[in-house]
Amino acid sequence: MPMKKCLLISLLVSFPAFAQNVVTNPAGSQNIVQPVNTSFSANNVAGIRYVVTDYNWSQAPSSPSTIVVGSNTVTLSPCPKGLNGSDTDHYVYIATTGMAEAAKITGGTCTSGAAIGTIIFTATQTHSAGYTVQSASGGIKEASVDARFAPTNPTGTVQSGNVIVPPGYQAAIYAPLYIEASDQTIDFTTSIVECNMVNLPCIKLGDDTNSNAYTNIEVRNLRCRAMVASTGACLEDNANSSRIIKLTTRNAVTGGYFGSLVRIDNDQAAVIDGVDSSLGTWSTCSSSFCSVAIYGPGPFATNAGVLWVKNANLSLNCTANGIDNQDGNTLHVQDSVIQAFPEFAVRTGTARGGFGPTLGTNVYMEAGGCNNPIYNAVVQSGWIVEGRELKLAGGEPASAVLPIFTNNASGSTEYDYYVVLHNSSLAANSAPLYVGKSTVNSGTVTSITVVWPGTSFYSNVNTFDLLRVTGAFLNHGTAPYASICDGVGTDGKCAVATGISAATACTATLCTFTDANAALGAYTINTGYWPLITYWPATVFLGSNGDTTNVQSGPSTYSGEPVAA
Repeated sequence: MPMKKCLLISLLVSFPAFAQNVVTNPAGSQNIVQPVNTSFSANNVAGIRYVVTDYNWSQAPSSPSTIVVGSNTVTLSPCPKGLNGSDTDHYVYIATTGMAEAAKITGGTCTSGAAIGTIIFTATQTHSAGYTVQSASGGIKEASVDARFAPTNPTGTVQSGNVIVPPGYQAAIYAPLYIEASDQTIDFTTSIVECNMVNLPCIKLGDDTNSNAYTNIEVRNLRCRAMVASTGACLEDNANSSRIIKLTTRNAVTGGYFGSLVRIDNDQAAVIDGVDSSLGTWSTCSSSFCSVAIYGPGPFATNAGVLWVKNANLSLNCTANGIDNQDGNTLHVQDSVIQAFPEFAVRTGTARGGFGPTLGTNVYMEAGGCNNPIYNAVVQSGWIVEGRELKLAGGEPASAVLPIFTNNASGSTEYDYYVVLHNSSLAANSAPLYVGKSTVNSGTVTSITVVWPGTSFYSNVNTFDLLRVTGAFLNHGTAPYASICDGVGTDGKCAVATGISAATACTATLCTFTDANAALGAYTINTGYWPLITYWPATVFLGSNGDTTNVQSGPSTYSGEPVAA
């Protein structure tokens, strides 16, 4: 009996101790019980890299004792995992003393995880003794580098890997974070990336020069926060066949913004799936600069991106436009919402070269009560097409708010205004372009101020003709056309004024002329010039990809759903 008691006591004491310890070489399976109020952390689980302390490193080097302006060779001990002196596009952050700055690694002996080594970088500031050097990406760049491997059978280049940025992690990014690993997946689910660089991308897929160097990079659930005012993108893509899935935002700091959420350079198979611009403030819009959710900068010769945008929720809060694609290749927008834009929903075409059409499938578009900084009034355009074809199918594909110069609630007459552009280089006239309307009581009108986009949106235009067509209220008059200037063929008179000087009537953003409501003059429509216009108020504006007198080469075409004015 005493022996049994002793054995029982021994088991009760030893069992809890066994439950809290890990056997490093178990004979079989081992269950590990995690104590309450503790967390488990690992940087590498079954080959998946987790962005933890090992990657988000910081050191206070003693060699050299200070950092000077120019080239510096700094000894690190140990060399952080995922950092090599031979890395390209890898930045470190120098802080604690002097003005903090990011610097790009240009060489050194460090290899990932080595006991000691050096890195070389060029500093633009001095940093006295006590300076620190740390990851410039919250450890994400280091995890991406460490996750890569070289496949065998057959032997391949270093590539691939899976990186997870843990939930709740807030990564401070101080320099562009380049992801340079084909077939790599980075999952940012429920983490936040805080972007601190000015007029540079926060994250960039691929390198700066060769879009074919890296392919099939997938970024999931990236959530960006603008910490500074920047015309750069949350994510820029210059790889190939990238997949950008469910990119969202968090409220920017006061005064912070991005130029765009997604920028596609020369990726000719870019999938942008589920971008949501509505979860946090991120943008700005003024007459000098307006953010855009998705941007293709062009020109086609160097940035010929193909954009496949789907499942997007571009609710833009009146501070950003929807899509501006100047890459000149195919743009397909499908199953997406574009609404609350201040200037335009989509601008696209081949003005910067290229051959690709634009397709909209099941797009919901809604222009709202946003102030347009060009007009300082509620005016929005739907689709602006600068050459090639636009096809729309399904959904509510086009919406705009067109200018209203006066709006007499009891008015029974509508004045519709059109402008003809004269190109001084081509010595030719454009077709009459609609610029807005006024609702009036015709017997009581004294004068109406008419405005249209200014000279920064087209070139080589020295004068304008202003035309007016009269129609019944809410029943637009027929637009002026050849031999029937007034649209109805009664007296052929529709000219408010001809030869209006661009130099005196226009600023870069807006032209202004006052219709004194005098008798209209006779006018002959003589169209022979199709202009490149980068902004004009319209539900669908079909422009040209360059100033031309050849109707076969420049103007856009349209097919698809009927579009209301």
